Amino acid sequence: MKNYGFVAVALMLATACSQPRTVEGVVDDASMNTVTVRTAEGEIITFGTLDAERDCPAGLFIGSPVTVTCEGDIEDGFGTAAKIAAPAEYNYLVGTWVQPNPIDAEQVQGFNLYVEGEASSINMSTLLYESWSVEGNELTLGGKSVGNGQTIDFSETWTIERLDDSTLVIRRGELVETYSKKVLGRNPQAACAGRDAGHGN
Repeated sequence: MKNYGFVAVALMLATACSQPRTVEGVVDDASMNTVTVRTAEGEIITFGTLDAERDCPAGLFIGSPVTVTCEGDIEDGFGTAAKIAAPAEYNYLVGTWVQPNPIDAEQVQGFNLYVEGEASSINMSTLLYESWSVEGNELTLGGKSVGNGQTIDFSETWTIERLDDSTLVIRRGELVETYSKKVLGRNPQAACAGRDAGHGN
């Protein structure tokens, strides 16, 4: 009876260890067959992705949010991914968005949206974007408004009417703004890795 009890406990432990585990964080590094995730607690985990199901309609960017469902145990910072999911809204938004300048038709204006929530303005000296976030279909932009001898912090929330890999349409009340994504002509992962990647400003 004792032997049977030991076997039963061992089987229960083995089953518990093999249950799928979900890890959430941001992409710290990625290659053809691996992705490294940094969790909110600072844990660094590298997952093998060779046979993983991928739900990343807008790609996978260094610094972007990601959820990994892993198989088996995570040992010494390594695991095997069964599924990788990245929010399309976030990854589509990362990049350079521009529209014609209403004052000078030969110029464009807009903003850069960087990974991990940083932002900057393009040819907009009185509206200095510094941060952004997205939740569902709402895009929030924050920064400083400069004018009349004073600088004021601002935060504005827009409803996303349309978003894909080339067009962004946002609405705030009756105001509707349309932007086009500027193609940088380089690897999207490198282009979205930070300010040194060659964004316009």
